[in-house]
Amino acid sequence: MPFRLFITIFFISIYLYNCSSSNCTKTCPNANMACYQNNCVCKPGWEGLKCDSITANRYIGLYKVLGNCITTDHLCQIVRASASLTDVDRVEITNFLNLGISVFGYIDNSNISIPNQFQDSYNISGDGYYETKTKNFNFSVQYFDFTNQKTCNLTFIKQ
Repeated sequence: MPFRLFITIFFISIYLYNCSSSNCTKTCPNANMACYQNNCVCKPGWEGLKCDSITANRYIGLYKVLGNCITTDHLCQIVRASASLTDVDRVEITNFLNLGISVFGYIDNSNISIPNQFQDSYNISGDGYYETKTKNFNFSVQYFDFTNQKTCNLTFIKQ
């Protein structure tokens, strides 16, 4: 009886191992793809049927910025921060908060995350989401200028 139990547990273990989501047997056709649950999916920063388009390119451009913590509307740009194909999800946002500084962020599909960074006496972080209907980025940004901690809600309107 113990031997049959051992054999049963052994075969169940092999079955569960072969069905686990981390076990990919598929080889993806290009370097911009990765195997996930035995399907080829685009790596972060890439999109399209063949994962041959850089996601950040959709958002490159000049934006008018409106917000609750800025005194006047202003313009900024979102540009690719790196020409390297290994850093395709990284972007630079110029003239951030109309302060004349640039911050970097990372694009993942319709989201931009700005990791905590220190620029010209400002500690800045935040997250944004691209609204496909309005074609605007809506950001929630936190920054500290050594006197005040502020949370801003910003709308980036592509020009």
